[in-house]
Amino acid sequence: MFAKTVAVAPPKFTEAPPFVPYLRRVLRALLARFTRAAGSAERALVLEDRVAIGPRKTLVVVRCYGQRFLIATAGDTFGPVIEVVSPKPARRTHKERNA
Repeated sequence: MFAKTVAVAPPKFTEAPPFVPYLRRVLRALLARFTRAAGSAERALVLEDRVAIGPRKTLVVVRCYGQRFLIATAGDTFGPVIEVVSPKPARRTHKERNA
């Protein structure tokens, strides 16, 4: 009336089925695509700076995919959107380079 327990080792697979490499590639591609979209370091819109210039009036600098824009807001409306271009760094003189 006692049952015997027999330990059996799981089967060893020496070779993966042929669809496994394809499945791995698909999973890596999906993971890369959705991790960039959901929690990426580069967000679509980033508020860089905001300055109040009067009651209910502000100037806002927003970065969108590497480009910066200046937006004027007044209450619930916003005014012109202007692209902000960073100035080129000043060239160093011959004396500054050799110092």
